Amino acid sequence: MKRKAAAVLTAILAGGIFVWTVGQNRLYAFQNRSLSAENRELSEILADREQTIDEKTEEIKRLQEQLADTEKLSMDDGEDTENLSMSEAEKKEDWYSVDDQSEGKIRIDLSESRECEELESHLPGLPSCSAHAYIEEWGLDVEQTAKALRRHWEEGDRRDGYSVSLTLHSDMFQDDRKPADAEKKLQGMQEALLMLAGPEYAEMIREAMAQEGGCLWFVRLEQVGELTCCTFEVGEPAYSPIPINEQAYTPDCYPQLEKEKNDFVYYYVAVEGTWEGKEVKGQCFRIPYTFETTCSIGMTNYGIKGIDLNFDKKQDLLIHDGGYEGEWDECRALVWEEEAGQFAYFPSFPANVYRFEADRQRVVDSGNIGEWMSYILIYEIVNGKYVCTRKLILDIYERDERYELSYYEMGELVETHQLSSDWDERQLQRKTLYPDMNYWLYED
Repeated sequence: MKRKAAAVLTAILAGGIFVWTVGQNRLYAFQNRSLSAENRELSEILADREQTIDEKTEEIKRLQEQLADTEKLSMDDGEDTENLSMSEAEKKEDWYSVDDQSEGKIRIDLSESRECEELESHLPGLPSCSAHAYIEEWGLDVEQTAKALRRHWEEGDRRDGYSVSLTLHSDMFQDDRKPADAEKKLQGMQEALLMLAGPEYAEMIREAMAQEGGCLWFVRLEQVGELTCCTFEVGEPAYSPIPINEQAYTPDCYPQLEKEKNDFVYYYVAVEGTWEGKEVKGQCFRIPYTFETTCSIGMTNYGIKGIDLNFDKKQDLLIHDGGYEGEWDECRALVWEEEAGQFAYFPSFPANVYRFEADRQRVVDSGNIGEWMSYILIYEIVNGKYVCTRKLILDIYERDERYELSYYEMGELVETHQLSSDWDERQLQRKTLYPDMNYWLYED
């Protein structure tokens, strides 16, 4: 009886195992079929997505090609001039960089002989583009580079603002980088720079070199209207003017600081051509650096612009280190003297221009000295010279949350106002008190 019961129990267990196994197999089969279906669906979805991605990639590529074909570089200062596509040169090789602050100017840093050869072969393809080359190694063929730039100058599209320049990089003149025959190599570089300047300026440059007793290390040619300008610097290219301690000066002492500093720091600007319908025959000016200069002009975004600076309805020359229309830094000026038919250095023109307001016949400068003082200076022409006629000084006392605004006329304090500690209310107070001097003031 027990054996029969055991047999029945065994049969039941076996059947249960069989049923469970079959059930599991059917479940696996169902899951496999489900997974297969899901896989097929996923494969179809992925295939569709890959096709879509391929289509989008092709579309992007096509648009990029169209953009490269149509992309143009506007020339200096954003003026509306004929444009140049640089896509072809970019496709050849990335041998230059575009200056971010002034489109249409390319910067070429030369550190290998191969790059000098590329410069010579690629520049003809960019006839409307200003080119600025920097020599960084002693072993380079500076003569080859100067010839390429000179050819670019003579054969290029010499529209207003077009320029070429060659700079011997200051790093070359560090003691640990000078070769044994540095003096001999430097002599060859001087001749190459003179060749770039051309015969019309070479004699002026030699005279400056004899006067300064230093080497020529930077030359720039620039077209301004019908006038050709040659800027150059003689001396030690490693020179970097020392920033002034901001605690040591106020806007009142700018002229004295300029006098002290500029007793020994100069660059040169020579001009020749036609201006205001009259011939200009080779004038050369020794220009002092401004008090804010932090590096020599050969390493900056320097330029010259024609503009009426003294409001006599005659175009003058503004020398500046970059900036935007109506807002320039580190300015110097040459004004046109109609009767004499020549330019004259105009030392009273403000060094920095925050707003050039021709309609009001004035120049506005705005800035700050550290975090404790901000200022607005109004310059107007008095007896033929620019004079700071009005001034606002905002003194900030953070610990006391106190803001003191002082107003000056012709250097004399007129009135002092205690302003609100609330920013919005303070701006309204300034606007109400001095509506025609409502410019930006630094407030941290």
